[in-house]
Amino acid sequence: VTTDETGCIQLPTNFCTFIDSQDTLIDQIFLNVHRQYTNHEWVAERAILTAKNVDVNELNLKIQHLLPGDLVLYKYIDTVCDATEAVNYPTGFLNSFYLPDMPSIIYN
Repeated sequence: VTTDETGCIQLPTNFCTFIDSQDTLIDQIFLNVHRQYTNHEWVAERAILTAKNVDVNELNLKIQHLLPGDLVLYKYIDTVCDATEAVNYPTGFLNSFYLPDMPSIIYN
């Protein structure tokens, strides 16, 4: 492990590449994703790490738009069948969840 004069670990100069936009990053990491997305080995060899989940969500959405096929929206109802259970599952709480592989909320 190489350290600098302050004792901090020095990373090799080729450790990462700085890019000017998310689109450039996606193009470099997921080149031809519209053809390769069914190749699990190819996909498993790629990753983009970010510091914030909001950035992950934005990148995932951009990459998903590169995939072939029609966009499908699924609606749901954010109520409970038993009215006495409503206090246990407030709508605002349920709607605050973001599931990575699920689309954003579309209310019915």
